[in-house]
Amino acid sequence: DRDVINKALDELRKNGRARNGEPLEAFSLPPAEYFTREGLPEAPAGNPEK
Repeated sequence: DRDVINKALDELRKNGRARNGEPLEAFSLPPAEYFTREGLPEAPAGNPEK
């Protein structure tokens, strides 16, 4: 559920740290790179985006 994710992200922003104590930056991912239109981490090499 999106709401649960948003709440967790808000909590992390407030605390500045994840539960395991790692800095928040350690797991922030570039959205464009990891969330494509297909919802996959990366596009297949033989299938150029349209």
